[in-house]
Amino acid sequence: MNLWLADKKFVGEVIQRDAYQEISDLINDNLKRNIDQLPVSCFNIYHHPGSGGSTVARQVLWSSRKVLRCAVVKPSYSVATVSEHAFHLREYEEKNTQKCLPVLLLLEDCDKEYQDDLKKELEVAVNNKKIARGTLCFILLSCRRSHNPERMCRESPLENVAITHKLSDKEKRLFAGKRKTLEQQYQPEFILTFVLMSEEFDHQKIVEYVQKFVTHLLQGIDHASVVTRLIRYVALLNTYVQNSFISQSHCEALLAL
Repeated sequence: MNLWLADKKFVGEVIQRDAYQEISDLINDNLKRNIDQLPVSCFNIYHHPGSGGSTVARQVLWSSRKVLRCAVVKPSYSVATVSEHAFHLREYEEKNTQKCLPVLLLLEDCDKEYQDDLKKELEVAVNNKKIARGTLCFILLSCRRSHNPERMCRESPLENVAITHKLSDKEKRLFAGKRKTLEQQYQPEFILTFVLMSEEFDHQKIVEYVQKFVTHLLQGIDHASVVTRLIRYVALLNTYVQNSFISQSHCEALLAL
């Protein structure tokens, strides 16, 4: 929605990080290949949390929508269901299923196993439909958080793009200009992520901004209430125990329901 609003000039434009052009070039180069073309191609965006990786991925989908059919995958669906939906999208209102536009599918923070299984499922379906060899049918774009995206990129530079908190000179100019505009409308605590990004997540400034933000957030909160206790408990659990959960009965007991 933000990208559509920016296109229509209802809001300011969304900043394009350098990685946007990198991943766009990889996809475009892949579309031009004619020899030994695989039916399913895979590209990966590895990004520091908060560095704009998800935004870059959706910008790529948005700008590709006129030359490719684009969709975001819901990993809650089985790979068989996603494959079925992807083929419906590819063949929708097409008379010749051999010459459809490729489909660009975005997977966000999916397990590598899920991505591999989906690739295999799509390849099997392509083979069963007897689509001619050398026809590119699907492009899987995986966007995944990483604490060391640059290392992941070095391992396979023709498939992976890294996005970090470090900004290029061009990006610094863009972020500085956007920040000035935003600060005329909003207090810094309401654009916290953007401020931190424009400062390249400088540790001292992170501490300063986060302290102000949390202080403002906690104003007027009843720390003795059972709801606040539940939120604190869930927040700690979510932070320190991966894939954690608490049962409904524990919630009800804590809230005295």
